[in-house]
Amino acid sequence: MKTLNDYMNDPSVANEPMPLREVYAIRLMLHDRTKDMTPVERTAYYNRRSAEAARKYGFKVVQSAKRTSKVNNHTHKQSAKCAADIRQQVKTL
Repeated sequence: MKTLNDYMNDPSVANEPMPLREVYAIRLMLHDRTKDMTPVERTAYYNRRSAEAARKYGFKVVQSAKRTSKVNNHTHKQSAKCAADIRQQVKTL
């Protein structure tokens, strides 16, 4: 399995500024992980991963009337810690 560094050095993102390169690399990695999944499997994968993140960082996910989710009780400090942890987890994949 490719690492984040492999995706960061992918020719399609190598010339982007670093913050964008990281975002594009993560998007490529997620695409590779989910490209062979059915829509139902992909939805279950993202729901499971988002539920894990909500539990880990203490977010409360609320279903809205439009059947979309929103996150409550989310502070800037939590966002920064969440982003740092995600970057660390992605680097270890």
